[in-house]
Amino acid sequence: MKIRAIVLAALLIAAISVQSISAPAIDSTSAAATPQSAGSPVDKAAALELKGDYAGAYKTLAAAAESNKDAATLKVLAVSEIWMGKASDAAAHLKAITGPEASSAETLLWLAVASSAAGDAAGAKDFLRKGTAAAGDTETAIYDLAEKFLRAGALSASAALYQRILDIYPRDSMFDLYSCRHLAVYNHFIGRDGEAARLLERTRKAFEYADTEVVTLQEVDYLVGYFRGLAAISDGKLDEGVNILRDAQVISPKGIVAEAAIVKSLDAARRTADADGIYALVMKRLDEAVARDPEKGSVYHERATFAAESGRNLDAGLDAAEWSLHLEPLNAEYMDTRAALLAALGRFDEALLWENRAVAMSTAARWAESGRIDSLIRQRISILKSKGVPVPDALLKALTPEASEPKATAAKVESTAAVKAESTAAAR
Repeated sequence: MKIRAIVLAALLIAAISVQSISAPAIDSTSAAATPQSAGSPVDKAAALELKGDYAGAYKTLAAAAESNKDAATLKVLAVSEIWMGKASDAAAHLKAITGPEASSAETLLWLAVASSAAGDAAGAKDFLRKGTAAAGDTETAIYDLAEKFLRAGALSASAALYQRILDIYPRDSMFDLYSCRHLAVYNHFIGRDGEAARLLERTRKAFEYADTEVVTLQEVDYLVGYFRGLAAISDGKLDEGVNILRDAQVISPKGIVAEAAIVKSLDAARRTADADGIYALVMKRLDEAVARDPEKGSVYHERATFAAESGRNLDAGLDAAEWSLHLEPLNAEYMDTRAALLAALGRFDEALLWENRAVAMSTAARWAESGRIDSLIRQRISILKSKGVPVPDALLKALTPEASEPKATAAKVESTAAVKAESTAAAR
């Protein structure tokens, strides 16, 4: 029965893989756009973009765009051009869109990305302002659009939309808190760990008194410590950062990542003896966990995660990742870790395959888990860059420098959290 279950799970993974290859990476159409038939050039190009084959997507649509200049065709073509380093061509195609779609938030925000990639900072700022305004003030619609850009790999545009949600809503809703978590992770990706920590610190009460649990307080406190530790290390304060990471490690079961960051930072500083000591202690604990429960996938995944994050013993880490998936074959987090290890070993084609599987598993629902899906998309971008895809900075960095500092939002979240806390206390 166990062998049969494993075979069935493997077949399901294969089906998901096929689905991830055949399903569009981006829903580029809207109610106003021209509908596309199944198997159309747009569908085929979007599927190729999902696999990271932007040259193939471009080849598929370039000829079709000569005779069919509908919004869906031009948008998907423009996305492939942005990824191929043809930002000026992408902007031209987006500007060629006519009718209601020309002024849609999606078109304008892709124009912001294309303008930024082409070096037109003023144009990017103008299109970003128009695009976020065109997104309207319906929280669900803005969040849906942000997810569309996130899944397309345009983390910069999705971050601008998450920020809009925080800016315009006077109360802390589920999407407000989801957006906060997305933005914290995004700031981490672009090297603003201090801002990531501050954002979570300022919204801690909002997470605590939220009607829907977005993240536990334990995880909030761990992430704050983790980001603060990384920020200190980036500022050249290695010992201070290591101590902060040690404090963070004891807060959460996910502290293995903080310990890996300590080892990696000490290795980078050539403090090999210190790194070796911490590494040995962690591995002893991980070995004991495997001995206690050898049929539990998570104990092998912790070993794999530690290897991937510390950069040590990658082959052994990959073995552990494979065992974790043998025991839990449908776990997207385990797939992501295996992809990270394959990429670290230079096996980029295999890494991309497993990362695409992880993304497909994680994006089946309308709204993917905030923070987690961001990491999967960022990992896929890293793999593509390693494969030689010229990923433009405009897909990752803030489209305008001033767009990344949520000062007013922080005060708003803090004040509304206090009101909610007082109301809860009164109810008790």
